[in-house]
Amino acid sequence: MFFHSFKFVLGSHKLVSLAAILSLILYILFDIVYADSPELFSYGGDIANLISNISVTFFNGYIFYMVITTLSVNDRLEFQREYSLSVIKKTAAHSARFFHAFKENMPLIPTDEILSDISNGLKFSDPVRISVENVNNSGKGRDLNVYEYMFEYYHNEMIDFIKSSQYYLNLVDPKVGSQLINIFNSELFRMVSQSDKSFKNHLRTELDTKFANYFSTAIFEFRNCVSNMVDSHKEIYGDFDLNLLLRTKIEDFTSK
Repeated sequence: MFFHSFKFVLGSHKLVSLAAILSLILYILFDIVYADSPELFSYGGDIANLISNISVTFFNGYIFYMVITTLSVNDRLEFQREYSLSVIKKTAAHSARFFHAFKENMPLIPTDEILSDISNGLKFSDPVRISVENVNNSGKGRDLNVYEYMFEYYHNEMIDFIKSSQYYLNLVDPKVGSQLINIFNSELFRMVSQSDKSFKNHLRTELDTKFANYFSTAIFEFRNCVSNMVDSHKEIYGDFDLNLLLRTKIEDFTSK
């Protein structure tokens, strides 16, 4: 992680780093390569010594600054990294539960082919792979259809996810946080959070066209938001295994 932090600092101080490299080159030229060369003009040796001293002083200061800055950045990245992994784990588990309702053995980041297969011709009356306890039926499970799952069961899960995840916004890197905000503002979340009954009834009257198309667009965007969050983390902190992070099978997350 320290080396990754150093690369991060180096990349954000390119101009200063270039000046440090030039100062090191000047020091090597004046104090090593041409150390025994005769003066080309009066006081030439004094000027060369001055340039050499300034160069080595600047380079030493640069090394000290880079070490201190890298240590500071490393502490910050380690802090943000832990929270970033936590929110990614929470988001991936939430995404897995959602997609598992429509198809079993789903990968954590579904492919375009899988999403197209899910949304193709989807209707509100279609069953999902989720059942809930029905207290009016002696505690037996009640199977849900798409409408019940989206606007009743998943609606509550979405609200819980937003409430528990927004806590991380001030603790993670802005790139990861912005991707989390994109999930909050996604078409899927907007559709599910829509409380207007006329909106839902309008969708129910257009089962084969508007809802299927709307749902397809929404889940593709949602998948992309989750994938972008994972990619943002990898860009900042390096590669990691999402499945290993969860340390469990998808079914364990979808059995809720």
